[in-house]
Amino acid sequence: MWRILFATLFAVLLSWTAEAKKQVWIDADPACGEMLQTSDPDDCVAILMAIRSGSFEIAGISTVGGNARLPDTWQVALRLVDGSHPIYRGSFSCKSRDVFAFAQAAERGGLTVLALGPLTNIARYLKCRPDLAEKIKQIVFVGSRRHDEEFVINDSWLTGFSLRDLNVEHDPQAVEDVLSTGVAIRYVPFAAGNAVHIAYGEFAGSHPNLPEWLMERIRDWGATQWLFLGADGRVPFDEMAVALLLDENEQLFSCEPVQGQMVAGNLIVELAQGASGNEEVCLPTDKEGVRKLILSAVAGGT
Repeated sequence: MWRILFATLFAVLLSWTAEAKKQVWIDADPACGEMLQTSDPDDCVAILMAIRSGSFEIAGISTVGGNARLPDTWQVALRLVDGSHPIYRGSFSCKSRDVFAFAQAAERGGLTVLALGPLTNIARYLKCRPDLAEKIKQIVFVGSRRHDEEFVINDSWLTGFSLRDLNVEHDPQAVEDVLSTGVAIRYVPFAAGNAVHIAYGEFAGSHPNLPEWLMERIRDWGATQWLFLGADGRVPFDEMAVALLLDENEQLFSCEPVQGQMVAGNLIVELAQGASGNEEVCLPTDKEGVRKLILSAVAGGT
């Protein structure tokens, strides 16, 4: 009798623990494959960071074209995750497996979407199933900038080479379509990632458990960033979005409502009068704390 009661209590406690975890769907354009030596590996690191932190229930991972072509991002994700979580290749159909899987995850309610690439897939999911918009808790999107901001990592390096807001510019219509649904969006802009640089030696030394092929891509991209952009270490753009989700009590980040001063392309400024009012921009307030959090989460703990 006592064994039955103990087993029941244990099962209940396990279910409470599972329910307490944030439900997260990851949509990304990972470009750390062997044939993509000069592509930013931050999506790959961010995906591993989200999985290894142990703080989320990963409802699914979908891939989108962006930093690399869709066939490449899908293959990279398969290799990176290595069967531990389902991977869905983005498509153009409302009847595809990724739409069905996303709908199943969203219908449970309280889903957070971690959008590390262009919003192409997310816009399609919500266009195919507009009823899902009210079931999504938030979309955390790596994109946007201040109206007068240039994407410059080191403005004293050469000519202060300016980067593009690729996640927006690759598919600006998708951004507009997602905004029109009224889903709450938290932007993790360029300024957030550029606020924290992680020394390559420290990153490699702290994480010998990362796949060697991924470390090679990180070293390749580091050399590219230093040579052309003057970066003094890894710039953890996508990892910032994961760190924001891990910062439950907002001790390391501050999120403020968008009041027209932030733009995704120029979309938010254009839609400011009719937008949902659910947009926030998030920036780190404790840079050292965020840096430590990223390193710890990638290693497998928070």
